[in-house]
Amino acid sequence: MEPSSKKYKALIIGATGACGRELVSELLRSQNWEKVSVVVRRSLEEWDELEGKEKLEAVNVESLDELQNFETERFAGYDACFCGLGGRTKWGKEKFVQVDYTYAVDSA
Repeated sequence: MEPSSKKYKALIIGATGACGRELVSELLRSQNWEKVSVVVRRSLEEWDELEGKEKLEAVNVESLDELQNFETERFAGYDACFCGLGGRTKWGKEKFVQVDYTYAVDSA
């Protein structure tokens, strides 16, 4: 992606998994993104070493169940929302639906 004059703000749910980690790294390196906010249960130490780390904001929550209680205004002004969540079927159908559907819908 070529740098543009407009700088974008991204929100990422599911930033600590394999895909989410790569996405965080890519957006932080890009000159097109001025802010990258991640909603996580825990921040990753590896983020402290990333190029562009000054653009990263971690929003720590106890549980992703809190997404449904977030004020809409809390995440107003973002240009993109990425969902890197992915459940495992071995956790059972209920947990799989909660992670892959409920949390994604709540974050929207």
